[in-house]
Amino acid sequence: MYSTNQFPCPTQPRILAMALVSLCIVSGNAVRADDRADITALYTKLQVAQKAQSVEDTYRLLAPDFHHTLRSGQQLNARQFVELIGTQKATGKQIKSMAIKVIKIDQQGDRAKVTNSFDWRLEYSDPPLTAGKSGMKHTLTSAGTVTNEICKTSRGWRFVTLQTVSGKMTLDGKKLN
Repeated sequence: MYSTNQFPCPTQPRILAMALVSLCIVSGNAVRADDRADITALYTKLQVAQKAQSVEDTYRLLAPDFHHTLRSGQQLNARQFVELIGTQKATGKQIKSMAIKVIKIDQQGDRAKVTNSFDWRLEYSDPPLTAGKSGMKHTLTSAGTVTNEICKTSRGWRFVTLQTVSGKMTLDGKKLN
């Protein structure tokens, strides 16, 4: 025969300890869930700013040490990056559709590496060739995956880098690259 001391059953202190451990785990996830919501909101703001080609709204989402590497390898700081957006807008190129979706967030404290997909369509016309005739219309599309580094600041999450991992571009339905 076994005594009750050999096979103790859950007691109130054990139940309380398990509840506290569960609460700590849930609380940790709640903070990350809040960060996830804030990070997702950052990408929504970027999508809206990019579609509107708003230099000011895009600039507000960038960290002071922001940098972006073009396909050519040239590095742009925050001001150069938004100037590129402004140039695009000034040439009459209009973003007709823009979709950004967060795929993965790897957070380490106040920094995170975020992978997202993107898909956009831009339309523009060639400059007129002769007076009175408009140029040919073109559609440029781009879709792919980007990995970004972001940081949490006193103004919320901000982009440190925007780096295309993979993507494809088309011009009038023909693959570029």
